[in-house]
Amino acid sequence: MPCLIELGKASKEVHKRIGQKIAEVCHLAIITTKERFQDITRAGIEKGMPSGNILFIENPKKIFEKIKSFCEKEDVILLESRVPAELIKQLVMSE
Repeated sequence: MPCLIELGKASKEVHKRIGQKIAEVCHLAIITTKERFQDITRAGIEKGMPSGNILFIENPKKIFEKIKSFCEKEDVILLESRVPAELIKQLVMSE
């Protein structure tokens, strides 16, 4: 997921809440933009998410490798917002 830059002054608080929600419902979160990554990570860790499970990765190949090494066959993956076509192609081909 990329950050929500259009939020202006509310951006920091919204990303904090995103980090908290990630900790509640996710086993792994891959953030694809550096902006607000620290806010998301800090809030997620404070809410109990393991620090190694909130990652900043931009490269589609590295994202794919992480997903493949982390997930089991029947796991559900949510890809939010702008997902590189290369990543989608790799995921579809690996089924």
